[in-house]
Amino acid sequence: MSLQIAIVAGLLHITAPATPAPEQYLATAYALPGQELRWRGWDNWVNPAYCFDRCGTIPGQPNVLLDGGLSYQDAADVQLTVWRLDAGRWVQVMHCANFFTGPHCGPWGQ
Repeated sequence: MSLQIAIVAGLLHITAPATPAPEQYLATAYALPGQELRWRGWDNWVNPAYCFDRCGTIPGQPNVLLDGGLSYQDAADVQLTVWRLDAGRWVQVMHCANFFTGPHCGPWGQ
């Protein structure tokens, strides 16, 4: 299941599609080594210590992981990566990086 990524007026928007069961997401940034945030549906991204087994998407509806709170250029500069817990292991599902061609954000593997 792929994240929907859109750039609107220079701001990054990321949406996780609706799923029948909750999914867990984690975000890391190359510029902030050792730091990570987990997605908790009702109050967005939180420190993993504040999850208390309640982090995850809301089943049956799309979940907006980021709604323009980060500019496209900032996301590329910090090299933002979003991970999803899949069968007990974190897999990369999205990455933003600033390569020689300029900022690029997209699903992992593109």
